[in-house]
Amino acid sequence: MPRLPRWFVFPSRSQADIEADVREEIEFHLDMRARKLMDRGWPADRARAEALRQFGDPDSTAHYCRRFDAERERDMRLRRLAEELRQDMMHAARMLRRAPGLSATLLLTIALGIGAATLVFSVVHAALLAPLPYAQADRLAVVRLSVPDYRDLQESVQAFEQTGVWASNLYMLDDEQVQGGVVTPGFFTTLGVASQLGRVILESDASAPVVVLSHGLWQRRFGGDPQIVGKSLRLLDEAHTIVGVMPPAFRFPSSTFQLWVNMNAAMAARPEQLQNRALRIFTAVGRLRSDVDLTRAQAELSALSSRLQQDYPDTNEDVQLTATPLRERMVGEARPSLLVALGAVGGLLLIACVNVANLMLARLTTRTHELAIRVAIGAGRWRLARQLMTESLLVSVCGGALGVLLAWWGATALPHAAAGRIPFVEDAGVNLPVLVTAFLAILVVGLLVGLAPVAHLTASEIEPALKGGGRGDGSVTGAGRLRSALVVAQIAIAVVVLSGGLVLTRSLLRLLDADTGFAAERVLAFNLVLVVAQPDASGRAALAERALEAVSTLPGVEAAGGATGLAPITAQRGTAFEVDGAPGAPVDQRRAYFIAATPGYFETLQVRVLAGRTFAPDDRERTAPVAVISRTLARRFFADERSAIGRRLRLVNPDYSRDWRTIVGVVDDVRYQGLDNVDPPVLYTPFAQTPFLWIYMHARTMRDPRAALGAIRDALQRVDTRLVPANPQPMTALVSESSADPRFRTTLISTFAAVALALAAVGLHGLVSFGVARSAREIAIRLALGASARSIRWRVLRGSLMLAGLGSLLGLAGAFWTGRLLTTMLYETTPTDPLALTVAAGSLLIVALLASAAPARRAIRIDPVEALRDA
Repeated sequence: MPRLPRWFVFPSRSQADIEADVREEIEFHLDMRARKLMDRGWPADRARAEALRQFGDPDSTAHYCRRFDAERERDMRLRRLAEELRQDMMHAARMLRRAPGLSATLLLTIALGIGAATLVFSVVHAALLAPLPYAQADRLAVVRLSVPDYRDLQESVQAFEQTGVWASNLYMLDDEQVQGGVVTPGFFTTLGVASQLGRVILESDASAPVVVLSHGLWQRRFGGDPQIVGKSLRLLDEAHTIVGVMPPAFRFPSSTFQLWVNMNAAMAARPEQLQNRALRIFTAVGRLRSDVDLTRAQAELSALSSRLQQDYPDTNEDVQLTATPLRERMVGEARPSLLVALGAVGGLLLIACVNVANLMLARLTTRTHELAIRVAIGAGRWRLARQLMTESLLVSVCGGALGVLLAWWGATALPHAAAGRIPFVEDAGVNLPVLVTAFLAILVVGLLVGLAPVAHLTASEIEPALKGGGRGDGSVTGAGRLRSALVVAQIAIAVVVLSGGLVLTRSLLRLLDADTGFAAERVLAFNLVLVVAQPDASGRAALAERALEAVSTLPGVEAAGGATGLAPITAQRGTAFEVDGAPGAPVDQRRAYFIAATPGYFETLQVRVLAGRTFAPDDRERTAPVAVISRTLARRFFADERSAIGRRLRLVNPDYSRDWRTIVGVVDDVRYQGLDNVDPPVLYTPFAQTPFLWIYMHARTMRDPRAALGAIRDALQRVDTRLVPANPQPMTALVSESSADPRFRTTLISTFAAVALALAAVGLHGLVSFGVARSAREIAIRLALGASARSIRWRVLRGSLMLAGLGSLLGLAGAFWTGRLLTTMLYETTPTDPLALTVAAGSLLIVALLASAAPARRAIRIDPVEALRDA
């Protein structure tokens, strides 16, 4: 145990030392007083007793002295510690100033890791951790259902003390189309939110046409008019009274909702939807009673579902009402992406820590002489370890502060870059919880970075440096092994992050290369709200026909058609159906997207016709009902596409006739609900036989479709002044938008992977360069003895490749284990895609070669004479 005294140096007194000192002091005073009395002739025993009497109670005096000494010792210890910390900080700052290049590298590396981690955590905190802006949001749950199902829920489910319903709808404000919510009066009270101006929709509104505006719409369209309450707003050709404005934080159910109208008034014009049990476009939000949990609520919903399946087999067969926590409903599929991003940025932060630790360790090996002198003049190793840890913490705090500034700047720009793709991204920012987490991360990084130098200090001999040691000794060898281990860990983490980015990239490329079933080039799509001009169903069909004719005859327009689905963004509605001759088919096999299309729609989108024909102008309201089906639906019920022609099916939908429809055509599969919506079954009906309230118009042009918008708008105005093309977009933009989420996710993770790769390259380059510098004497001797430049170069490269190879193997093992987190985000790709993993490992080997090239070149250029003279 020869080193223990040098490790544990106690410059201050312990409690036992204080106890012994006080006891000795009191005993000294008693002896001195007794001695004086004895000098006056007192006997020894009487002198001792008199001294005790004059002194007083020794125990009380000892207690007071011990407490006083302990307090003074604590004050002295704190002052000494504060002074030593000040000295350590000053020394650490001087060390940073002496090597500005190295210090800048350290600070920027930590700033990059802390900044990225703080930014991603701010988003994760806003989406997954921060309390929702609703009263007792953890008691809220949502259920997808129809209005008749909701009425049954109110009557039989006792788990909810309050409930409300909403559905999405589109509205025209002049030439702008906005998304809004159709809500019941209980919607706002269930959420427990109040308006910023005016009030919310109440039960007392009955069937009055009233509307509540979002804060953003109020600011953008009405200039933040404080007198807006009470004014009129025309929606769907009906005047609505503005009764309130919601606060900025209210973005329910998403930030795309701009207004909320009274469902009682909206449904007065379409009472059939209130009775359509199959129309499950509504969502109920319920507040659980205080003594009820979600499990009990789900049990009651399951019982209700079973009863409805028996009572209404046509519409509710195999339909299960499910209660979902509100946060899960709002965050949706973004949760896995956010967690993967957090894991990736955590890996990036670890790489940054390892990189900085390696650089700090490399610098430490050049300070052996300095540390040996400090030991020689009395410094214990604990004192040296604290100095090294202080330096690490100073680097971490300075770099972390810079990283927090970068995160703050990124948080201000992120909502514009990721609007609509990340839930609650508008609320992300460097707030108090994020700052506390960032501060803790900075401390952890400082401690992790300082562990490597401290571990090297504990395992090495410092004293031989005073005798001229330090080169090639065990100390340097141990430090070299530790640096090599850190680089291997760095490369392994980089392989894990890079493999994740490559797997996502492979998935995105396959998604973008997927066959959508239509040709998007030179097609302009826009929405027409027909009900504004024609509330009557037959009138809407005639209006759509006239609008199509006006657009299709324009110069520069090759074809025009319309449908209630907008590929590849949305199919809008689904339906159940029955196939003549297959009455026993399972319910899940008898569901399909339900799209009403006009003549010319398939030709405009260039959807392949596999058998039969598409819709003709003669397919009208009073002609025989017909249908066109998709390839997937045809193969599900018939031998092939041709055998489906002439067969019959009918809609199981209370909104439309249940007459048998003859299948007149089979078309290729079209992806309506996203590019990854593989081969969905689709049932098409003529728009004239099933007229919706609106229609998506498509126009194929000879040139840039946006150039034809003005002529199309004028043509529609000539048909009816109330027809306004809303949200016109080229279909190529829609295809790009449908892949925005995977593209953003892939770009984010790939960016982290690229930075991780760069940091790994920097770490490996630093290790090899330092190794070459420390081995200059050995290399010089080898060159002097006749070693070739090729052997020296290969010796340097071989060491680098061995580290990269070992790190890659460990990284591949980690990628196999962590890849399962990506499963739900991939399209036709596996988390262990061989090509992606091979490229990830190969990339690190190439990076290792590139990072070692310059140090290898310097190694073969060493002058043996100069190197040996300097040694």
